[in-house]
Amino acid sequence: MLPLPRSAGRTAPRGLRLRVLILLSGVGASACSPTDAPGNHADLILHNGHVYTLTWPEPSRDGRPASTAPYDSITGWHHDASAIAIRGGRIVYVGSDSGAFALAGATTSIKNLDGRVVVPGLVDAHT
Repeated sequence: MLPLPRSAGRTAPRGLRLRVLILLSGVGASACSPTDAPGNHADLILHNGHVYTLTWPEPSRDGRPASTAPYDSITGWHHDASAIAIRGGRIVYVGSDSGAFALAGATTSIKNLDGRVVVPGLVDAHT
């Protein structure tokens, strides 16, 4: 089997992963120290889900997942977060249920995902 050229099949996924990483890095930075001020409460909390952030490094050239990817050879892939908090139409937190619930206020809508899968979506920047 011949090795693929360095750029073959890697340009789009790397760019997509970089965008997702930047988005989620900003989310993590903005959610690191929530306070009890009324403006800091989430509008919506999605919890008890299987959230895949897709922020782990590229697989090796032979297709093995990166060592920091949420994968092991016995059980396979597993989620790396369980909750998402949204405020003002923006994701402000991705992580554990308890971390998301720390952002809940009196008017926060809380939705149980009952183990449903959540993955990052694509946004069309041309509209």
